[in-house]
Amino acid sequence: MTGATVITLARSSHPAHHLRSLWSTPFHDALGRLRDRISLAGLIELTPIDTTSVLASAGFTIPEVGQVLVFHPRFMRTILETDPAAVVEAPLKLTIIQRPTATELRCADPAITFAPYPGLSDLAAALHDLARTLLDAPAD
Repeated sequence: MTGATVITLARSSHPAHHLRSLWSTPFHDALGRLRDRISLAGLIELTPIDTTSVLASAGFTIPEVGQVLVFHPRFMRTILETDPAAVVEAPLKLTIIQRPTATELRCADPAITFAPYPGLSDLAAALHDLARTLLDAPAD
C-alpha cells in the first residue's frame, strides 16, 4: 500500500493474568492449528478478527495480528444460571501475533477473570484448562 504507515510492534509485557505461548510455526499455520484445536474442543469460533486487514484499511502496515473469539452455549448457560454479571468475561478472546522468531498466542486466564464471581470456580478451572490446551505449543 503506497503511503502506508508502518507500525513496529513493541515488545510484549507479561501480565500475570495472561496465558501465553510461543509457537515456532508461522502465523497462518499457527492460526490453522489453533482453529483445528478449537473445533476438536467442541467450541464455536464466534468471530475471527483480522487485525492486520483492519489496520491496513486505515493506512497502517503491521505484522500479522489476529483475534479469535470462542465459546460454547453450555458455558454461557452456567454463567447465566449462576451470576449474569460474569457475562462480561465471555467469550474467550485469543490473540495471535507474528513475532520475528515465533508466533505468540495469548488470552486472559479464565481462572483469574472468573475468580471474582461466586459459584463459578469450577467453570473458571475448566476454562483455564481448556485455554491451556488451545494455547500450548504443538510438538513440532
